[in-house]
Amino acid sequence: MSKDKNECGACGLPRRLSRDLEWTEGGNIYTRFKPRRQALFLEHRELGLLVEGALARGGAELAGRLSQARRRYLRHRTYQQVEGFGSGLLRRKSLGRRAVIYALEEAKLFGLGHLTSEEVDPGKHLRLEMSHPYHPRLLADDLAGFWEGLFRVEAKISLEQKGPQSWILELTGGTEIGHGLLEQRNLLEKHPGKRDRRMERCPSCGLPAALSGLSWDPSKGTIYDPGRNRYLVIMEAVGMGLLVKELRSFLGEEYGAAARAAFAASLNDGYSSPAKTPTLEGLLGEWPALGWGEASIASRRPFLDEVDIKNPALPSFSEQKVAALRQLEEGEAMGCESVSFDEVFRVRVGPLLSDYSMNLETLRKRFPQLLQYPQSFLPF
Repeated sequence: MSKDKNECGACGLPRRLSRDLEWTEGGNIYTRFKPRRQALFLEHRELGLLVEGALARGGAELAGRLSQARRRYLRHRTYQQVEGFGSGLLRRKSLGRRAVIYALEEAKLFGLGHLTSEEVDPGKHLRLEMSHPYHPRLLADDLAGFWEGLFRVEAKISLEQKGPQSWILELTGGTEIGHGLLEQRNLLEKHPGKRDRRMERCPSCGLPAALSGLSWDPSKGTIYDPGRNRYLVIMEAVGMGLLVKELRSFLGEEYGAAARAAFAASLNDGYSSPAKTPTLEGLLGEWPALGWGEASIASRRPFLDEVDIKNPALPSFSEQKVAALRQLEEGEAMGCESVSFDEVFRVRVGPLLSDYSMNLETLRKRFPQLLQYPQSFLPF
């Protein structure tokens, strides 16, 4: 990554990141601008595999629900930020265009992709090229929700793929949106807490030292981790929580299997050699810098692992990712459950039982002495 005035000379991270985000106690990340929002790093590959796997089960109906969840949240979030401005003022060409261009630049910093505007007519028409988006359809819905919240008019979407990593998005303004559709009630946001002073940080810019291996590429609008061969995006936790809620509501009991399959495929695909095989300790160790919460292994027993997570940003993702990693390590399907107590989220992971029996090979891994017994002698 080339050095320029926008990068920290010591760690190479974008200096603006420390002005926009704050790492707080409990392994969380919050925006510094008001209203303050909790954020976290997510992987393109994991999110894409989860959404596509879910859509393979849910089809057009689920796609519509996910689209509405993203648009409604971004509409509400944007409207909150510009509530003091009149819609007529924002539709003035100079001010409205400036607001859109600023948002597109901010999107690059957070790894959403490189967004190049080709035509901006505030409240009426937007045409832009999306390159390297974190997810083309979800990003299109995000931008539509942003447009609706900013100009308070309905946005009609046209999305066309131009190349392997580029799409053309057009938004056309429609009818005005009523005040009741601009606000989204009952969104619970946790208190940010204090700055985490125990975290190891860059002495120059104050960003977490654990992020120094990441590479921000403004020309692509991406955040790349060369050590793990993965692309990351910074998302707001509440908005992603609403997306997960739709997935769980629609898929029901199938959600867990779909999430574990997506996380397992991503974890397995992200490593190029056996020496880089992920470990549970390594996975949990990177979570505070990524905003997932502080996590530790509570216990490791035969057939049961327990992980305690303080302040998980997305509890559902945390438990399914731990289960997916154990699934990779053991080579068989894993189940998980979770309980909360004293502000701690405990995840319990173990092999799936089938008809009250357990795979003999799993038992032999845990208890090598069973190798001397014939299978017919074992009551399993």
